Amino acid sequence: MGQVVQLVGLASGFLLALALWVRRSRPVEPALVRLLLGAPLIFVGGKALYLLQHGGWGKEALTGPGYSGFGALFLVLTFWIVSFRFQPGPLFEFLDVVTPAAAVGLFFGRISCFLRGCCGGVACDLPWAVEFPPNTPLFAWQLAQGFVHPWSRSTLPVHPVQLYEAAFALLAGVGLLLLLTRKQLPPGRVFFCGALGYGVFRFFIEELRFDGGRLLSQGEGSWAQFMALGLALVGLAGVLLPGRKPQFGFPLDAQETEFAFQSASSSQANRADRRVCTRSEADAIRSRVSSEDGSLPAK
Repeated sequence: MGQVVQLVGLASGFLLALALWVRRSRPVEPALVRLLLGAPLIFVGGKALYLLQHGGWGKEALTGPGYSGFGALFLVLTFWIVSFRFQPGPLFEFLDVVTPAAAVGLFFGRISCFLRGCCGGVACDLPWAVEFPPNTPLFAWQLAQGFVHPWSRSTLPVHPVQLYEAAFALLAGVGLLLLLTRKQLPPGRVFFCGALGYGVFRFFIEELRFDGGRLLSQGEGSWAQFMALGLALVGLAGVLLPGRKPQFGFPLDAQETEFAFQSASSSQANRADRRVCTRSEADAIRSRVSSEDGSLPAK
């Protein structure tokens, strides 16, 4: 059941990102290719970093439980950044679009973790504490620590941190979606807001996870906390740095770009050369191309 929920989350995030990209009147094919190629890297990166942290590369380790969300994030981001290097385009607009979609994927992913009994919390006596059955990673960990016996019917009551994170992802996703669709922010601002918010949240929620390991509150620090701190600092830097006002959503084809570059003012030509212009500029250029039967002005 957990795997089904995880796949639903992946599909939902994929479709949301694609729909938001189409809404911005951007070419669909390059974004579709990037999303399709990035999807399997989510699993590859997540599994690879987990195995690097915990060791073991055998068949059992590769097919068993264990996953690092930061590994997935870093590998997919690296792939997308490199892909825009080889095929130039609006990188930060693309990252803005996929950020709310990533929050949707995280929501379903943490629901999947809750159903599997992994990524759980430390013991507590709160009214909403939950118990997990013997065939779960959390039970195995408590058994190894001597907290339960082999014949115990469930774990000790623990923090449902998977649900805490799912609730955060849902609220963050809605907020990021509103920022993306209701506000004209500089490109990249939605992405950096998401990075800042998740980095801060993950830094603190790690204190409640049973698999958090050595924590900063204990004078040391876990891998996840250091990576969350780095993500938060990147997000903070991106939010605080001044950004260009967005030039939204009306790409020109090759002929229209050439026409605009030769006939427009220098500032308009500079934007047209990047194939980014306002609606009025795009309409004016297309009208002139059509009225002159596609002929370009002489150089």
